Amino acid sequence: MNKLKPTTVFKILGLILLGIGVFFLVWGIPDFGNFNVNGFTTMGKIIAGVFLVFFSVGLLSVGFRPEITKLNSKIQSETMDHAGKDITAATTKTAEVIAPAITTAAKAVKSGMAVSMIYCKHCGKAIDADSKFCKYCAKEQ
Repeated sequence: MNKLKPTTVFKILGLILLGIGVFFLVWGIPDFGNFNVNGFTTMGKIIAGVFLVFFSVGLLSVGFRPEITKLNSKIQSETMDHAGKDITAATTKTAEVIAPAITTAAKAVKSGMAVSMIYCKHCGKAIDADSKFCKYCAKEQ
């Protein structure tokens, strides 16, 4: 006996619940003004119908997930085929705007790191090369 795929089961359950939900909605809407018809309230029919329809949409979306994914992939591929040049141009323009700012920031960081250091003659700690006094021991260099 062949076992059904889970997505097929979700599709079948979703369609069955969708049909039952639509039935309850169609059954309940004409009697909307009446509070109790044949022992089952009109609002109960409508609420049950709405609940079943929403629940069935969730089941159907899970059941059709592989098909939706394939369709999404196809749409993205067609978009790239159609608008690929425009996307490339926009990306290049963005890079041209951002690159100078990154270059300037990188140079500033590099120059800040290139400060020459010497060691204090008295305490041996690293200080700036142009310092006349040590910032740690305060002795003249």
